[in-house]
Formats: sequence, structure tokens, C-alpha cells
Amino acid sequence: MQEKGCDRDQQQCHGKAKELQQAYQKLLEQNSPVLSAWDTFLQAFMTIFYDLHRIHMAEAALRKLHQGQRLTTSYSTHFQWLMADVEWNEATQLYQFR
Repeated sequence: MQEKGCDRDQQQCHGKAKELQQAYQKLLEQNSPVLSAWDTFLQAFMTIFYDLHRIHMAEAALRKLHQGQRLTTSYSTHFQWLMADVEWNEATQLYQFR
């Protein structure tokens, strides 16, 4: 089973590690109470990074999405469902809707 988010290449994994390191460094600099207990840290971590993971997964699914032989309404519904998790501008959305 492959790790989610790091299955493409080392550069992608490096980007994820850098995101984590930057977030941790920010907490250290702020002397955040989040770092005082594991449960508190885990809750904050999930709040921050679960959303990022969901966004990355939706973006990847959108890039792979094609209508193929299915009905336009089915494709459109799936597209809109995935689009709810990303923050793309209208031009990008229109380009991706193919």
C-alpha cells in the first residue's frame, strides 16, 4: 500500500515534509501551547493538515476525471462534488471541465 500524497515522486514527498517542518517551526516560534501535550498537538495537526490532504486528493482526482462513456449529468455531479474541496478560480475550473 502506498503512502497517500507521496506516491508520485520524491519532490512531492519533499514538499510535504517542508510543509510539516514550516508549520512546526511556526508553532515553536510562537511558543504554542499546542506543543505541550500529544492530544492537543494531534488535534491541531489534524485540523491543519487533514484539510490540505483533502484538497490535494480532490485536485488529483479532478486532473484524472474524464467523462468517458458516462452520462453528462453523472460527470458534472462528480466534477462539482470534487470542486467543492478545491480553491480554483473560474478559468481553471472551466479548463478542467472537459
